[in-house]
Amino acid sequence: MTSVSSTSSGSATTTSSIDVASIVSQLMTVASQPLNDIKSQETNVTTLISDVGTLKSKLVTFQNALTSLESPDTYNSAQATSSNENVATASVSNGAPLGRYNLLVNQTAESSNISIQGISSPNQLINLNDPVLVADTSSIYDNFVLTQGQSSATLSNLITSNASVGSYTFSSSISGSDQLLTLSKAGVTQTVTLSDLSSSGTQEKVNFNQMGVSFTLTSDSSIGESANQIAQSLNGKDFNIIEGFSIKVGQQTFNTGSTYGPNTTPATTGGTISALGTNPTVSDLSNWINALNNNFNNANVGSSLVQTSENSYAMVISGQPGLNNAISFSGFNGGSVTSSLGVSDSNISVINGSANGNSFPITVNTSARDALFSLNGLNFQRSSNSISDIYSGIIFNLSNPVSPSVPSSGSLTLGEQIFGSSGTATVENLNSSQATAGSYSFTSTGDLLTLSNGQISQTITLSSLSSLKNSEVVNFDQLGVNFTLKETSSQGESASDLASSLGALSFNINPTSGNNTLINVSHGADNSQSTINSFISAYNDLINQYHTMVANPVSTSSTTASTGSLGNDPQMLSFIQNIQHMVAQGALTQSNQPVSLANIGIDYQTDGTLSFNQVEFSSAQSNGLLSLLSGGLNVGGVIGSTINLDSIVSSALDPGGTLYEITQTENQSLNQLQIKASNLTSQLAVEQNAYTNQYSTLNTLLYNLSQTSAQLTSSLAAVTNINAQH
Repeated sequence: MTSVSSTSSGSATTTSSIDVASIVSQLMTVASQPLNDIKSQETNVTTLISDVGTLKSKLVTFQNALTSLESPDTYNSAQATSSNENVATASVSNGAPLGRYNLLVNQTAESSNISIQGISSPNQLINLNDPVLVADTSSIYDNFVLTQGQSSATLSNLITSNASVGSYTFSSSISGSDQLLTLSKAGVTQTVTLSDLSSSGTQEKVNFNQMGVSFTLTSDSSIGESANQIAQSLNGKDFNIIEGFSIKVGQQTFNTGSTYGPNTTPATTGGTISALGTNPTVSDLSNWINALNNNFNNANVGSSLVQTSENSYAMVISGQPGLNNAISFSGFNGGSVTSSLGVSDSNISVINGSANGNSFPITVNTSARDALFSLNGLNFQRSSNSISDIYSGIIFNLSNPVSPSVPSSGSLTLGEQIFGSSGTATVENLNSSQATAGSYSFTSTGDLLTLSNGQISQTITLSSLSSLKNSEVVNFDQLGVNFTLKETSSQGESASDLASSLGALSFNINPTSGNNTLINVSHGADNSQSTINSFISAYNDLINQYHTMVANPVSTSSTTASTGSLGNDPQMLSFIQNIQHMVAQGALTQSNQPVSLANIGIDYQTDGTLSFNQVEFSSAQSNGLLSLLSGGLNVGGVIGSTINLDSIVSSALDPGGTLYEITQTENQSLNQLQIKASNLTSQLAVEQNAYTNQYSTLNTLLYNLSQTSAQLTSSLAAVTNINAQH
């Protein structure tokens, strides 16, 4: 309280007031104690949540170190060397089967690469003039599945390149015991007789040669498919053919006359590819091809326009390695690249585009093929030059390109012309990369053709080539020889004439050299010491964090000055004691042989942590540590029990596990404390305002009383002075 003095007639009066702010502050200090207690609890809970997060992180690190310690790969590190890295190299992972792998590369996998030259500008107009089937308005398409009852067949290899533009419709009929299938277009019809497909995989080639349409029927059912069922499935089905550009990638054909989308056949992955007109620019066609790659999973094809010189461009069409990605096309200004896939390569036929006064030379730079190689005497065929599916942990990488081999000498050569009674055919794509060295000769009887190398003979039945450009793949798979017969005359060629012409031919194969390498897979560096040290370090970090959290200098002999976040409730981390017990228990090998961790260089220390014992570890190495642990370890394992150190750690880390439950509980507590603190803060604000108003009013009252007292004192003094004068 302060005093203010005033003087009247020699007398002094005082006025008094109170320090409202000081009084309210002292009252609020007392009132805020519950809020301070809550804030202190919030701090403790936040610290505990942070500590648990740190513990979880260290437990994850420990689990990873445990996995490495227990894994057989740790004790089976491998390395690979190649005697000729120009042929192949190998990369290995721990656990790869050790040994020597004699690798002979007959040919590497390659991708289609085709260039079209003579282009003056990306905006140059071209004529797309191949008869193409329109997918979005046709009910029949390549790889169409015919379903009737419980059986089915597939219509594939649908060829319409010799057909004219128009709409085609199938109809079926029966003539006696024959099942007939008719194809009609604008009043022109052709009827063929269908055969039963007796079992799964049975095929029939259906050729409407007068209409320029052919396809293959293959039974998909073990019970086969009758001719009647096939005819019923095709009855009423139709397809439309317009002029355009057709490109085949593997077994899938696309054409510019169709619009493709998510609901067409084939269906895109989500986008839409619009049809092109018959006279687009080169750039338009290139973009259309790239759209196939972007919108279909198996359309591994791309197109680029490159400038070769001033006012001169080339369109390069390329794909991915392997026969299943082979590329062919037709309809580029009259130009085409067609292929008849053999066992190991593409039989390529090129027709250069020359229409409307423009010439577009086409060059097949590389044709698609699979890799063919032998490994320790076994023959393999793969679509990639990186082979990882033969031996687990070994990836063989074929290096420099190796072309398929052909016979070194003899009367049979690539492009050999065979004369028959009515026409001619040629031998294409002659390949013997899987054959052994030696002399080979043909013999024939009727339409049977036999190939022999003096040790092995194989006989196959040839088919007739009915018309120009018809072809047949001839595969002597038991001898590793294959080629394609291609008709070059319009009259066709009978099977017996083909066999007779080939029966007089022979060829020789020299031993392959220079394309082989020896891959040696051996033990790599011994990583066991670093793995053990990583385990020790991770374990010690975990235990030290645990000790920090459960420290309590009051109830234990701990030298820690402060109590840990769980110092008053250490049982919440009782699983750590289980981990310590499991580590002390030792381990089991794959054969259930007990192993003390001390025997591999891991010692317990008095403070509960681990240390590395170099002497014991070196002794274990000398006594065959890698061999002992080659099958891996099971730390804390007991014969007949599924509980081990890994299961204890996983249980603590799993969603719903110990650490998850602690974190959830503490987060809920923190949320409740924050709500209480917020409510109490609001109450204190109201209470402080009330105190301030109350003591401010009292202070005003005291001031007014002081003023009244002073005035009365002054009046009395004046009266006294007046009386004194009288």
